[in-house]
Amino acid sequence: MTKPVTNNKPYKFGVFQPSIISALTSQFIANLTTNKFQVWPKDNVNFILPFKYQIPIFVPVRLYTFIAFIIVLFIATACPSIDYDSAQKRLKQNNMDFADPKKEFYKGIRYMLSDMFVNGYNSQFTLSTDADTKIIYDLAINFSVEVFDPEEAEVIQFRFDKEIDLHRAVHENYILRRQQSLNEHTTTIIKETPKSVSFPGYIQTVHGSQFGYNEASSYFTATLEVDGSYYVFQMIGKKENMGYLYDDFIDILASVTQK
Repeated sequence: MTKPVTNNKPYKFGVFQPSIISALTSQFIANLTTNKFQVWPKDNVNFILPFKYQIPIFVPVRLYTFIAFIIVLFIATACPSIDYDSAQKRLKQNNMDFADPKKEFYKGIRYMLSDMFVNGYNSQFTLSTDADTKIIYDLAINFSVEVFDPEEAEVIQFRFDKEIDLHRAVHENYILRRQQSLNEHTTTIIKETPKSVSFPGYIQTVHGSQFGYNEASSYFTATLEVDGSYYVFQMIGKKENMGYLYDDFIDILASVTQK
C-alpha cells in the first residue's frame, strides 16, 4: 500500500533548515563579487557550529575554481540521463522485451532480472520495509519482491471472515491493500500462474491512479509459495506502457528457483 510521506521531525544536526540553505546561497552569491566566500553565515552560524566556533571564516575563491565546480556538477548530474536514454533504446532494440537478465538473490530464492533495473531503495509500493526493490528510471518501471513467513500469513488469514488458505490470504490481502491505495481502480480476476512457473501461485493485475494523480498505472502482482513461505512479486508502470511487458513479468516468475 502506498505510504504517505511525512516530515514532521524536529531539526537534527547535519540537516539544513530551509532558512539556512537560503542564507548560505545568498551569502555565496554575494561573495562571488568580492572574491571571498564565507563558509558559515554569521547570522545562522549558531544553528550549525558550537558557540566557540561562531566566527565568520573567509576563504579566497577564484572564478575559475567556481567554473570548474559547475562543470563537474554538470557532468555528475548528466551521467544518469545517459543511462536512462540507453535503457529506452535497449528495450526497443530487443523487440520491447527486457534485455540481458542476470541473477538476483532474495531470502532463499534466486530469479532472473534484466540489468536495466537498478536498486530502488524505496518501499513506497510494498507492504514490508525489507522488500527487494528495483527500478528503471527512464521507463518509470518499478519492480519488487517481498516475503511473508507462515506466522505472518496466519495473522493475515485471521483478517478474513471467509474460509481461505494461507497462500490465497496473502495474495488477496495484497490486492485489497493495493486497491485501497488507489483513487479509482479495476482488477482482473484471480488466476493461477502459468505452467512455466515452477511454484504454485496466483496472479492478478490492478489498474488505477493514486490519489491526487490522473495518470493510471498498472500493478502486476503475483504470489508464489516457495518452501512454505509466500513471495509477492510486483511490476508497476504506466498503464499505457505495461501491456507489452506482461510476458516479461511471467518470465521473471518462471525463473524463480530456490537457492
